[in-house]
Amino acid sequence: MQFTCTKENLILALNTVVPLTGRGVNLPILGNVLVVVHESHVELVATNLEVAVRATLRAKVDSPGSFSVPAKTIADYVSLVSDGQVDITLDGSELLVVCGASRTKIKGNPSDEYPVIPSVDEKHGYVLSAEHLRGAIMKTVIASAKNEIRPELSGVYFGFFTERYNGLVLAATDSYRLAEFQLPVDQGTSEFRCIVPARAVLEIVRLVSLSASLQKETNIRISLGEGQLMVRYGTFELTTRLIDGKYPDYAQIIPTSFKTTAVFPVEPMVKLIKAAGIFAASGVNAVSFD
Repeated sequence: MQFTCTKENLILALNTVVPLTGRGVNLPILGNVLVVVHESHVELVATNLEVAVRATLRAKVDSPGSFSVPAKTIADYVSLVSDGQVDITLDGSELLVVCGASRTKIKGNPSDEYPVIPSVDEKHGYVLSAEHLRGAIMKTVIASAKNEIRPELSGVYFGFFTERYNGLVLAATDSYRLAEFQLPVDQGTSEFRCIVPARAVLEIVRLVSLSASLQKETNIRISLGEGQLMVRYGTFELTTRLIDGKYPDYAQIIPTSFKTTAVFPVEPMVKLIKAAGIFAASGVNAVSFD
């Protein structure tokens, strides 16, 4: 296994996958990033067993292969070297990383010890604006439950082409507050409902934000299969399991009419809410509107 790439491209790929590593205390290999070298490109893979992220890296490949190394170690080292080109070679049970006059060997593990990333049976596929999806998630995920006493409330509801809206509906609630957002879908027409873990949708927000300025394309693709969801955008691919269960029928509690309506400029109101919120009692966090 041997390949050459630019430091800039390697750091971008590492920044895509590394934040997902290091959370498996009982399974140390989850702190590793899996390096898979194909004939024409390189893939970096990371997983926490719930979410998996795959980043594609442009590189000159001399010989294919695969190996896993501690993610933080290789990311920290590459970020500190000054040369623009990085040569990586598998040398027995170590990964040799050469950058100009700097070189190091990082001990790792064989790729067959790394958890298998399941493939998604893509029964349903949709294409929509990446920026619209990112904004919709940010406006809804804040209302999801922070614990898993009721697992279905700890995720975000995705409803494609339901009776509620002819597009995608995102909704979240912790039984005290409710957020819903509707956005159009550019491709795809099949009806499908699922619950995506909040941690996974927040990972989508992070990855889209990281990649948006670097990608020429503006659309993101969502594929759904039995119990899994996959998102593709630019050079990354995210896979996550779905939460089992049926999402509550929240639409029936949304008021159809209102006694009082107020219109106000957004920014001044946000500042006033934040100012009043400083003095809100801990645990209650109530701000009175008169």
